[in-house]
Amino acid sequence: MLRIKSVRTFSKKVSILTALMITAVLGLPLVGTVHADSTTSTVVVGSGPTGIAVDSNSQFVYVANSGSGSISYWDSTLATTTVITMSSVGTSPTGLAVKPGNGELWVTMFQDDTINVYSLPLPSLSGPAPTPAHTISLNTGFGLVQPWEIAFDPTGSTAYVTESGLGRVEAISTSSYSVTATYTVGSVPHGLAVVNAGGITKVYVANTNSSTVSAINTSTGTVSTVVDLSPATISSPFNLAANSNASRVYVVNAGNGSVSAVKTATDRVNNQISGVGNTPQGIAFAATATSSKLYIASVLGGNPFGTTVTVFDIGTGSITANLTVGTKPVFVAAAPNGSKVYVANAVSGTVSVITTS
Repeated sequence: MLRIKSVRTFSKKVSILTALMITAVLGLPLVGTVHADSTTSTVVVGSGPTGIAVDSNSQFVYVANSGSGSISYWDSTLATTTVITMSSVGTSPTGLAVKPGNGELWVTMFQDDTINVYSLPLPSLSGPAPTPAHTISLNTGFGLVQPWEIAFDPTGSTAYVTESGLGRVEAISTSSYSVTATYTVGSVPHGLAVVNAGGITKVYVANTNSSTVSAINTSTGTVSTVVDLSPATISSPFNLAANSNASRVYVVNAGNGSVSAVKTATDRVNNQISGVGNTPQGIAFAATATSSKLYIASVLGGNPFGTTVTVFDIGTGSITANLTVGTKPVFVAAAPNGSKVYVANAVSGTVSVITTS
C-alpha cells in the first residue's frame, strides 16, 4: 500500500525539480545562493574625477581628473591598489577610452577642444605626462566645441566623440587621426554608446538639453531620433550603456530619475525603469554567469550631492540594492567580466569599487 507520506514526499520532489527547471530556463541564480553587490573599497585619485575606463586586455583602470588636469590609473589585477597619477595632461580631461586591441588611451580635453592620444603602457611612476603620441584638434572656428565622451566601434578603426558645445558627433579615423565624418545630433550631447546591431554599427547619443536620443547609422550616414513611448520616458538623458549582445541600449534620464530601454533593432523605446535615483547621470551594464544588472549613479540626493548607486537586476526586473559610494558619483564603468564596477565620485576625488554578485 502506498502511504500518504510517500505521496507527499514524491510531490515535494517533483515541486523542487520543477522549480530548478524554471530557474535554469530563466537563467536565475539558485535559491539560497548569496548574490549581494557591495562597495568593497575606495581609491583616492585626483580632483574632480569624471571619465573612467577599464582596459579589457591589461585590466588597468583609467580615470580622467577634470579638476586637477591629470589621469590616474592602476592595475586592478593586483591585490594591493597602487595609484599612479600622470599630471599636466591639459585643461579639463573629461572622457577617455582605450582603443580595442592596440594600446592607446584617447582622452577628450573639454576646454582645450582637443583629443590627446597616449601610447600604452603609461609611465610606471607618477609625474608629468609625456607628450601625447597624437593631438587631434577639433576647433573648427565655429565656437566652443567642448568634447565630452569618446567611444570606439568594435573593430577599433573609428572613434566617436560627442561635442556638447556644438550638438555634433565626430567620427575620427584611428589610423589617420583625422575627422572622417560629422553628424548633427540634438542639443548638448553627452554620453554615447557604439554597438554592432545586426551587422550595422550604430551610435546612440544622449542629447541632454533636447531630451532626445539620436541613432546614427554609420553605414548610411543617416541620423534619426529614437522613437519614445507615450507619454515620453526620455527626459534630460545623460549617458547610455549597451547590453552584452547589443540588443538593448539603456538610457539614464537625469530629468525624471528613470532608465529608458531602447531596442536597437527598431530604435524604439521598449520599456521604462522608474525610481532609479535622484538626477541619475552615470550608468553601466555588467553581466556575470548568474545575472545581468544595471548600475546607476545619482548626482543629487544628499546635501546637496548624491552618494548612491542603484542596482537594477534585468532578469528579475527589480531594484536589488542602493549602495553607498562617494560624493557626487558621475561616471560608472564595469570590468569586462562584470566582476567589478567602478564609480567616479566628482566631489570626493575618489573611485568607489563595487564587487558584483
